[in-house]
Amino acid sequence: MSHDFRAQLGHRLRELRKLKGLNQADLAARMGVSRAALSLIEKGSTFISGRTLDSLCRSLDMPPHRLFEFEGGLPTLTEEVMDMMQGCGEYKRRLVRDLVERIIHD
Repeated sequence: MSHDFRAQLGHRLRELRKLKGLNQADLAARMGVSRAALSLIEKGSTFISGRTLDSLCRSLDMPPHRLFEFEGGLPTLTEEVMDMMQGCGEYKRRLVRDLVERIIHD
């Protein structure tokens, strides 16, 4: 595993953690690892084991492939939003659309 790959994975992990509204201490506690260990993973300074990867995915409540979506940040962000909206009714979808339109056209 190259350092560049580890750095990309760490960056993606940080991005997903923040999207879930978690700080490092919270996610580390959920995973059963130290905050320092999680910090090293996010920095791309250490390898991630299969066991840690499994714990990470369970803690973030997402399938493993989501961690490996590095390229094209916009498509992965779009997927995140689409996933969140799947259970929403028409009213909530329109609210989200209206909010996005206001942000874009502000």
